Amino acid sequence: MANAPDQKLFTFIRIARGIDARTTVRVIAPQLLAFDAPARDVRWIGANIAFTVDVRGASLRFDGTLDAANSALQGKWGFVGPSGKVEGEQQEWSVHRTYDLRELIGYEAWRGDLHVGGQQIAMAIAIGKTDLGPVGAIDIPVQGARGIPLIVVETPKGYRMTLPGGIDAIYEFERTADGSLVGSMTQGPFTAPLTLKPAPGYKVLGRSRPQDPQPPFPYTEREAAIAHPFGHSLAGTLTIPTNTSLVRDGKFPAVVLVSGSGAQNRDEELLGHRPFAVIADALARQGVAVLRYDDRGTGRSKGRFEGSDSLDFATDADAASEFLKTAPEIDRDRIGMLGHSEGGMIAPLVSMWQNQGSGATDPEMAALSFIVLLAAPGQRGAEVLSWQTAEIMRAEGISEAAVQAVVLAHVQVMNAILDKLSPEELRTAVEVLLRAQVAASGATLDAPALQGVLDDAVASMQDKWMSTFVAYDPIGALERCRVPVYAMAGEKDLQVDPIRNLELIAAATKKGGIPAQTRLWAGLNHLFQPCTTGSASEYGEIDTTFDAAALNEMVGWVVKTCGELPPRSARTPPVLPEVSEGVPASTAPASVPEGLQPASRPLEPTLPKPASL
Repeated sequence: MANAPDQKLFTFIRIARGIDARTTVRVIAPQLLAFDAPARDVRWIGANIAFTVDVRGASLRFDGTLDAANSALQGKWGFVGPSGKVEGEQQEWSVHRTYDLRELIGYEAWRGDLHVGGQQIAMAIAIGKTDLGPVGAIDIPVQGARGIPLIVVETPKGYRMTLPGGIDAIYEFERTADGSLVGSMTQGPFTAPLTLKPAPGYKVLGRSRPQDPQPPFPYTEREAAIAHPFGHSLAGTLTIPTNTSLVRDGKFPAVVLVSGSGAQNRDEELLGHRPFAVIADALARQGVAVLRYDDRGTGRSKGRFEGSDSLDFATDADAASEFLKTAPEIDRDRIGMLGHSEGGMIAPLVSMWQNQGSGATDPEMAALSFIVLLAAPGQRGAEVLSWQTAEIMRAEGISEAAVQAVVLAHVQVMNAILDKLSPEELRTAVEVLLRAQVAASGATLDAPALQGVLDDAVASMQDKWMSTFVAYDPIGALERCRVPVYAMAGEKDLQVDPIRNLELIAAATKKGGIPAQTRLWAGLNHLFQPCTTGSASEYGEIDTTFDAAALNEMVGWVVKTCGELPPRSARTPPVLPEVSEGVPASTAPASVPEGLQPASRPLEPTLPKPASL
């Protein structure tokens, strides 16, 4: 564990040296949102250890020296600048040796639920005894915490544990006669009672999943530096297969992966799952090259994530595909784009841009040749969010009367954004929604707390991303993407209405004369995991990252499409339909992205029907 007093930065560093003498380093730093982040540029020479960790769009270089007993590591760390070297002031850092609880032969474990605002958050805590004192770890699957180390201090009657973060979470327990831990969890001004029951045989969750790619790898990977025409750069991984079954003239077909909403790394990592790493592995094993990249301002990519919207992210995806077209191993006439969730909204837009000759870079370069849409919206963003709000509440067991009250208020907030109402009118609508949500949850908020939550909620509704997403209608781009489409959704998806959106995608591609295949997978959620309810609270508890049957069919479609694509000169693009409302015939991402003019029709003040799946 590390302690930098001036920065109050908690860090757990796991250093391993394999039988091949290769050193690997993984870092947990909750304040930096680094959970088992792999280090790069690792060097271990004698007593000196150095490595670089990429977190939240920045790179940190640590350089330290082990003491003679190998019990402590001291050194300095600093931020890596554009030059690739540490720039600016460096900070002192010291770490002392400890144990990874998961590697102990035995430890005690307890499980229970923390009740917060009407929600139950399942968690487990484990403590082991060592010659260096007690060590602990916590699992909170719904928050992606898997085997996160705790600072454990024994007290006369039990334990005091700290989970470091932006605001430390403090767990204080007394041990009862039956072995239970009874006490509380405190984080900032929030305190809640918490009781954990003994869980004999419980194993702390590992930080890998069964589908995580394992060697030997029938492909090579290299770092990709993607220049964006607006000035920032994106960092990614380019995977080149050794399987040459799809090679033409010495070149591989390729796919760009585009992530869903929120700041995502190149693996689209969520709650211990790395779906893009799994997809890239599956495609590469079948002879398809893959490019996946960190979102702007995330991982090693530059630029600002905050203040960017879906159209900005579409220009990033466009730049990534242009990068592929310059790679010597890649067949630029057989490049596709795979998008998940919001990424599935972006892929048709980029294809429309490029196939109309209005892309961000060289118009002589080949355009995208196919797209794959995973849990993609065909509805306008406002409709997606209102439906999502209702279904998530139903999955949590909220009464139908409360659901309808919240959704009616949510529709009014969406309309306030669409109609560009004044800040005062928007705030009034958001307050009605917030009060309905608080009432539905059974929670209580005093006036100051309510106003604080309201301020944050209004700010999020005024965010550029929200304004664009709420108003954007994907149908026009789907009608005019001009390439083969494969779209699939999970029947239990609670974030994007699977049936309605597949219907809209099918209708739009049919209108555009575009060959398309749609597939609804029974029993799968938004991440294409086999699930019980589809609730996001299950994501972290499910070991499967991506259902094997769904993955195999999707990969099979890509392989078949890449094998059958004729040379570009022999292709006949479909005749473009009339422009749908709100989508002009040509929108160049190199111009002003806001020129897309998203649809602004108000939502009908009707309630979504109860889920029938």
